[in-house]
Amino acid sequence: MADTHQENKETKNFPDKNPQDWFCLDFLKLVNDGFAICRDFPVEVLITIRGMCMVDVFDMNDFKHVAFLDFDLSRPAALDSAFVSPFIGLPFNSIVHRTLGRTLTPFDDLRKQHHVGFFVSPDYRNRGAKSLWNLDELMMAIALEAAFVLSRQLFTIKPTADKLAYYRKKYGARVLTTNENDKIIGIDIENARQYMRHIGYKLKEGRVCDICVKCTPDTFS
Repeated sequence: MADTHQENKETKNFPDKNPQDWFCLDFLKLVNDGFAICRDFPVEVLITIRGMCMVDVFDMNDFKHVAFLDFDLSRPAALDSAFVSPFIGLPFNSIVHRTLGRTLTPFDDLRKQHHVGFFVSPDYRNRGAKSLWNLDELMMAIALEAAFVLSRQLFTIKPTADKLAYYRKKYGARVLTTNENDKIIGIDIENARQYMRHIGYKLKEGRVCDICVKCTPDTFS
C-alpha cells in the first residue's frame, strides 16, 4: 500500500518535459526514519540525516561513504567546517539492519580527511566516473528543507574563497557580512526552491514530501 503522503501531491518547480531524467527522494521518510534509499537513481544511494544537522550519502553497491554535509543552525554560519566525527551516532542503524540485512558501521568517514562542512567525492560529482549529476544540489536542498522544518527562513554559510561563486550561482546566495577574516553569505530558503534549476519538489498540504533531482546533464538546443 502506498504511503498516505504519496496521495494528492502538488508540484513545485518540477518540469513537464523529460520526466525520465528526474528522480525523487522521500524527504518525509528521510526525516522520520533518518534514512532513505534512492533505488532509481543512476547510482543507487542511501542518504541519511542525523540530528537534523548531518547529511551523509553512501553508495549502495559497497556502502562506501561518498558525501557529507554538516550544518549547525545555532552558529553564525550554519555551514562552516565539518563536525568532529562521530558527532552523533547512527540511531537508525537497527532499522537499516532490518531493511538491508546489514549495518552502516563501522564506515570510513570522509570527515577524517576533509575539514570542510560540505564534500562530495569526485566520482560522484558532475562529470564524475559514476555519471551521477547534481548530488550536491540534492544534499543542499535536504539541508535547506531541514532548516525550514525547524522554522528557519535563511541558511547561512561561511564559504571558502573558491566556493563563493558556486553558492551564488547554484542557490542564489547573497553576502550578509564581511570583514578581513570572514565572509558570511545567506540563502533564502523559499527563494532557493524556485532558484535551483535541477531541483523540484512534490508537496502535500503545502509541505515538501519529496525532493526531486535531475540526475542527467543539461542539454541545450
